[in-house]
Amino acid sequence: MNKNKVLQIVLFVLLFLIVGLGAYYLYSKGVICKSPTRTDEEITEEGLYKTDEGVSFELISPLPDSEIDCKFTLAGKMPREWFFENSFSYSIIVDGKEVLAGSVQSKDDYTEKEILEFAEEIECKEGCIGEGEIVLKNANPSGLPENDDQYRIPVKFTSKCSVEEVVEETPKVAVVKLFFGNSEKDPDFEKCEVTYEVKRTINEVVAVGKASINELLKGPSTIEKSKGFYTSIPSGTELKSINIKDGVAYVDFNEKLIEGVGGNCLTSRIRSQITNTLKQFPTVKKVVIQVNGKSEGVLEP
Repeated sequence: MNKNKVLQIVLFVLLFLIVGLGAYYLYSKGVICKSPTRTDEEITEEGLYKTDEGVSFELISPLPDSEIDCKFTLAGKMPREWFFENSFSYSIIVDGKEVLAGSVQSKDDYTEKEILEFAEEIECKEGCIGEGEIVLKNANPSGLPENDDQYRIPVKFTSKCSVEEVVEETPKVAVVKLFFGNSEKDPDFEKCEVTYEVKRTINEVVAVGKASINELLKGPSTIEKSKGFYTSIPSGTELKSINIKDGVAYVDFNEKLIEGVGGNCLTSRIRSQITNTLKQFPTVKKVVIQVNGKSEGVLEP
């Protein structure tokens, strides 16, 4: 190999080394920039939005002008300046009215990261119908209006959201007979021991005899009165107890039952009302009327 050839090779190697060392020096000094690599804390270009105050953030869902259901996920990435103790607030506005409000939580540590991820499951149970807005509001512990910031997401709800209806079970009812006097059927009030039945619907209960007497003490209804029905039982009479044993119903009232009551016809009619009302039940063959636990002399002619 001649000297010229060797010299060319040496010069080429030296040039290569010089260029390589120069490039390394510039790279280490930052003159030649490293290729950018995305970290978890960076906001991507796709889905980039700006708040009213120009804060850039990434919105993942729901996107503006999208259709959403009553249940949806509010998710994205927001600079930590928007958070206070890892949360900021939101509200849902429909027809100018706030129908739901709450807060968005981030599981990231705001003391370590510049950008915090958030994902909140939201369910709008009432008022979310048609077009509305989801308003994101920054945390503003100072309370000063100049520190407020927000971003409004226009959306359309695909279905009406309402509170689940509580279906109440219709109570079972029973039809009982009550007995009253009747001025149309006995205009001269001569049939002292005769009373006439009306039918009353009550809630079905175990103690149907007690329920029937309590209905009797209410007296005839307005419609029943228009048909001539009336009661002879004094106002203020209250049922204290009723016990049925061996076919005998022992029914105890307060003293109002006999207060101011006199005359054979009146006492007979009161007794007839109570006795006939209880004897409609197969288990009752006889009725003993008491006042404060005593039956002697009660409603006797």
